[in-house]
Amino acid sequence: AKKLATFVNPGIVRYHNSWIEEPPSGWQKAFDTMLFKKLGYCMPDDHKPIQYGDISMFLYIQTEVCKSSLAEWLSSNKTRDPIIIKSWFNHIVCAVAYIHAQNTMHRDLKPGNILVSSDDTIKICDLGIATTIKSEKGDALTLRTDIGTNLYKAPEQFSALPIYDHRVDIFAMGLILLEKAQSWTEEERSKYFCYIRCATKLPFLQELPDTLDLVTKLTKLDKDQRPGLEEILKHPFFSE
Repeated sequence: AKKLATFVNPGIVRYHNSWIEEPPSGWQKAFDTMLFKKLGYCMPDDHKPIQYGDISMFLYIQTEVCKSSLAEWLSSNKTRDPIIIKSWFNHIVCAVAYIHAQNTMHRDLKPGNILVSSDDTIKICDLGIATTIKSEKGDALTLRTDIGTNLYKAPEQFSALPIYDHRVDIFAMGLILLEKAQSWTEEERSKYFCYIRCATKLPFLQELPDTLDLVTKLTKLDKDQRPGLEEILKHPFFSE
């Protein structure tokens, strides 16, 4: 939360305040008991299906209000205007460039973590802040695991001992662009994302060759082959 407070960029959701709350003792058990009753499940007194810790603390982060997420927009807009797609993707690229310039990687980019403001500006939220270390080359790396949503993770995030850098965000951006350009069911999305991870030739976007080319480059399985953010902004996709 402290780092988010230092981020000032039109493409990052604006931070207002944060605080920690500690609920009263036994609150979770009381809530679960009520929930079980609503579901028609009677929990015996000597039965403890859930183990409750002695300490529960919650971090609340207050940010600016946005009207929807990109995920919600994609769900309700099956016809996609190419002009909007290009403009919003430009916003995403510029926002990610700002995040990376702060020596930070998001690590969980996905439509649900991209918001649409009241003036239709795209803003990234829910930053998965990582503790970074320096490689011998001076690159920022992370050794953390279990960060990010599997559907949008880069291949290197699935390795037994993931050592990855900011290019995991580049891979996720490629999947997001593909999802914006196509109208799919959830089942189709999962299937076609698997095509990418299997390096299978994509059977769509033939009518938008520059979009297909950019998606292909962003989602290279070898992170060293993915373009940098400046190179992305110079791609013909933005002028096709």
